Amino acid sequence: MDYEEVVEEEFQVDSTASYGQHLIDTQVSTSPNATQDLHLVPNSPSKNSNYPESPSKQSVQPVSNDDTKKPPSIAKDLSAFTAYLVDLLVQIPMLSEDQLAHWMKYKLKPLCVVDSHNFLFIQALLKQLSNEWHDGIHIGFPINRILEELQTLAASNQEAQMLSDIVKYSDDLPLDVVTSLISIHALGKPTAGDIIKLHRAYKGLTPPPVELLRSFTIMNALIADCFIPGRSNNYRQEKLWLLAYASATIVSSPDPTIVDTKAVIPLYEQLEAFDGVLIRVTSMAQMQDQLVKFFSAIDEPVLSMGLLHWIKQRLFDPDFYEWISFTLGDAPPIFYILDEMAIRNPEQRSHVFSVWKMLFEHEYQKITPLVAVRCRFNLMKYTFHLSNNKLFFRFNFVRDFLTILFY
Repeated sequence: MDYEEVVEEEFQVDSTASYGQHLIDTQVSTSPNATQDLHLVPNSPSKNSNYPESPSKQSVQPVSNDDTKKPPSIAKDLSAFTAYLVDLLVQIPMLSEDQLAHWMKYKLKPLCVVDSHNFLFIQALLKQLSNEWHDGIHIGFPINRILEELQTLAASNQEAQMLSDIVKYSDDLPLDVVTSLISIHALGKPTAGDIIKLHRAYKGLTPPPVELLRSFTIMNALIADCFIPGRSNNYRQEKLWLLAYASATIVSSPDPTIVDTKAVIPLYEQLEAFDGVLIRVTSMAQMQDQLVKFFSAIDEPVLSMGLLHWIKQRLFDPDFYEWISFTLGDAPPIFYILDEMAIRNPEQRSHVFSVWKMLFEHEYQKITPLVAVRCRFNLMKYTFHLSNNKLFFRFNFVRDFLTILFY
């Protein structure tokens, strides 16, 4: 089974200017939420390499995918499989962010898809490694990232998804919790019954492991169900509490039942108050008075993701825009907020980029061609502005935008 590497060019432009800063400077000159220089200065790509150098890992070589030999099966050759897997796992601590993504795509996933035996064993092993602690530090926590990536592989294959569920929920968990989590994974959204069961379980004396709620699919489903314009208020408080519990609970020992939940209620109150603000904003004109609250929310990751989802839904509604601002050459405040999200929260950049791309592809039926051109010009300006803030920017991503714009 051959895997060809897709080579993507990267470029970097140095600048630290922030478009959104001037919006709040005039309102709160000493606000702690003003844009900060985060010193996001990645190293330039190393010569003859497709990967950026890491300051602490300059001697690490990019993972090669030149090996065209088919990965071994644990069912056919245990010793070969073990040697192959160990060789892959020892590379993890030395990989940079880009190298890790490349490693998962071209090394680990091909080994998993050889057969169901490989997939089941690797899932079980990684889950065990993710539970490792040393001197009070959860050293296995980063492995959860790899498990999440394998979940995306399993989502397109019913057998793989079943095996993944077996491993993930193999602990002594309440049946109601397991069925609710599997249902949310399958449907992509929670039902009223799922919310009630999960809320009851995590409010109990012996709550299930919080890591189950922190799954990307579960968190994304809860956020999407809470922060959507015009959504039902049924079980609103329960959903916001689950988001706060997943985000603020601190696990400080190998025993998942021993947790620190002191920060849950304050975060829940923040979520509830901010949700009330979003409900009252029905047009761009109404955003101006709430800018300080919007920029403050960006500093809390779960609030920022909720705001990003709300913005994405609003920007696809043509009635939400003040289209005259585009004819005057102005950009709406909501664009500045997206700009700040990508700068302050590096882990959310890919989500912000996806919103820009979706807006480029969207066709609005109620606007004139001139306004449409100015709107797209502003979208492109802010997209490239992100690259100017010392962020690595994929060439293929830029190419996609140019294709959409001119063809």
